[in-house]
Amino acid sequence: LDLSEDEVGLYYTGFANRTLWPLLHSFPERVVIRRDTYGAYQRINRRFAEALLPLLQHNDLVWVQDYHLFLVGQELRNLGWKAKTGFFLHVPFPAADIFAILPWGRQLLEGLMQYDLVGFQTERYVHNAIDSLSTELGGTFEEGVFVNGQKSLRMGSYPIGIDPGPYRNAE
Repeated sequence: LDLSEDEVGLYYTGFANRTLWPLLHSFPERVVIRRDTYGAYQRINRRFAEALLPLLQHNDLVWVQDYHLFLVGQELRNLGWKAKTGFFLHVPFPAADIFAILPWGRQLLEGLMQYDLVGFQTERYVHNAIDSLSTELGGTFEEGVFVNGQKSLRMGSYPIGIDPGPYRNAE
């Protein structure tokens, strides 16, 4: 996408790298909280989804990569996308008490619930995400699946990269 300097400053430099990056790496003292940067983050994630949707066939598999794009899956769903989506986080996921300092943490977790599969680098990061989901949204985790009401999310640890095998068999 073509982004203006202001958009890059708010979305990428601002929210992604001055808010999410230190939060996810468990540096709460470095987290910068600004409503305008989160608004830009939401808008740019929506634009990515709007740009992607016309390129997709009805049964395509969409993989979304990293913290810059947490909300793309949710935005695709909002646009009517029904097929499988996955998300892989290439950085750590912090403990629930650290993630909870983010005023929009619940919205990001609700966004994650729109994916069919979310992958993390380690089991610890999976458990940290489960703790945050349970605390913020409520739900249960059994046999690799987090369930919240009518929504379910397969979660797993896939060090270094993604093995699509478990995803292919996900119901």
